[in-house]
Amino acid sequence: MKLIDNLNAINTCKEDIRTALIDKGVDMDGVEFSGYAEKIASLQFESGDGGSTAPSADYIYTNGYREDDAAHEIIFFVPYEIELDSNNQFVIELMCPEEIPSYEGGTYYDVIFAMEIPETYDITKFELYDFGTTDYYVKEYKVNPRYSTVVRNGVTYNSYVRKVWDNKDIASEDVQYEPLKYKITIEKK
Repeated sequence: MKLIDNLNAINTCKEDIRTALIDKGVDMDGVEFSGYAEKIASLQFESGDGGSTAPSADYIYTNGYREDDAAHEIIFFVPYEIELDSNNQFVIELMCPEEIPSYEGGTYYDVIFAMEIPETYDITKFELYDFGTTDYYVKEYKVNPRYSTVVRNGVTYNSYVRKVWDNKDIASEDVQYEPLKYKITIEKK
């Protein structure tokens, strides 16, 4: 391969990286190639992020999925657009991620149900659906012990998880029974 071919291949690669960053919502105006590494490093990917649509300050992220979503994956954090209703609330019903299969001894590791809410919003109610009574009951939640905030494309999100009764985040006894369904009510601050 000639030198000019190598330079053309490098330039094509550079443009592909730039386009991918722009597609992720990164402002690349006036950024020289030497600054690409800093832009890439500024992206924060939590374990299991999928390639979803670019978020804004009016999205929540969660690894839960809507009941009718047949393509759910436990590892993806999916953005859901916040659309306030006539009561200035956003209410979303989500199914819990499925548990990871058992390992020796039959213990299951809990896949923590996480919700990432833009800091300009608050959770005002978090409820668990009881499949026996078909009613929702208020359930506690807490700040995510793994990371309390997440920055996605310049937007700061507060991260929360369901609070389990045995105070364990891994192998919790009260999250071993599927399915689990939650209703989350969000209001603008």
